[in-house]
Amino acid sequence: MNYGEPSMKDAIMSLRKNNTNSLLVIPLFPQYSSATTGSVFDKMSNLFKKFRYLPSVSFISSYHDDKNYIAACSNLLKNHWKKNQKGEILVFSFHGLPSDSLDKGDPYHCFCQKTARLIAENLSLDETKYIVTFQSRFGPKEWLKPYTDTTVEELAQKGIKSIDVFCPGFISDCLETLEEINIQLRQTFKENGGEIFNYIDCLNDKNESVEFILDMIDSNIQDYISQNNNENIKTKMLYNKK
Repeated sequence: MNYGEPSMKDAIMSLRKNNTNSLLVIPLFPQYSSATTGSVFDKMSNLFKKFRYLPSVSFISSYHDDKNYIAACSNLLKNHWKKNQKGEILVFSFHGLPSDSLDKGDPYHCFCQKTARLIAENLSLDETKYIVTFQSRFGPKEWLKPYTDTTVEELAQKGIKSIDVFCPGFISDCLETLEEINIQLRQTFKENGGEIFNYIDCLNDKNESVEFILDMIDSNIQDYISQNNNENIKTKMLYNKK
C-alpha cells in the first residue's frame, strides 16, 4: 500500500531479495491523476534509487477505458438493478481534485468523464439518465465540479425521488464511500425530499473485479512470457481465473 501496511517498500524489498527481475505494477486507481497514480510512480522510483541494478518494470498508468473494467462496472450495475428498483437518475461520484489540476494538464477529469460515458453506453443510458459528480472536497480552494453533495441536494429539491449512486473510481469500498456517500449523502438526499437512495457497492472482491484485473495482468505479461518461454506463468494465470 502507498499509505499503509503492507507497504510498497516492504513488497519491493522482498521481491529484490528473491532476485525478481521483472515487475508489473498496477495502481488500483482506474483514472490516472498525478495525485494518486503519479504518487505511486514517484514512491516506487524513489525506492529504485537505492538499487544498483534495476528490474524491468511495466507500469500501468490508467485503465479508465479498459473494456474489461467497463464491463465489470456495467455488470455490477445490471446485477443491482435485477434485484432492486432502478433509480430515476444514476449518479457517478468520483473523488475530487482541486480544479486547477485540470488547468495544469492533469487528465483525471477527462478520464472520469470517459469512464462514466462508456459505462452509460454499455447500459444504454441516455445523457438525461446519469450525471458525473465529484466528492470529498476540503479546504478553501475550488474543486472539480459539479460537487456530489450539492448535486444530490438539488436533485431532491427538484422532485427526484429515487437515485442510484456508484463510485467507479474506487475499486474497493472505503471511508469515502461507506461514510461520506452511503451515510452522509443518503441523509442529505432524504432531508431534501428524496425517498429512495441506492448506494451500489464498489467492485471490491467480486468475481467481476478479480476477472478484469487478471485479464489486465494476463495481457500485460505476454511479452515477458514469449521472451522467457515461461509457460508456467500463463498456466498459473489461467488456472487462477477458473
